[in-house]
Amino acid sequence: MMELQAHQSESMVITQLRKRRVEMGLSQRDVDDMIECAEGLVSKWECGDRVPHFGSISKWADALNCHLMDVPN
Repeated sequence: MMELQAHQSESMVITQLRKRRVEMGLSQRDVDDMIECAEGLVSKWECGDRVPHFGSISKWADALNCHLMDVPN
């Protein structure tokens, strides 16, 4: 399981999730379907047009078999 550090900036986490999605050969729409969100929402998150809530980031990470972990500084 890939681990993402929750203390990283939000944009860095989103960048890591995008990279993981691409590595897995999934489209943005595939992830929309996997996490049951509105069509095009993952695209908006990845482009920075919208900011996902933590719950959405958590579902997104789970769908990509990633683990968000809180690592102290």
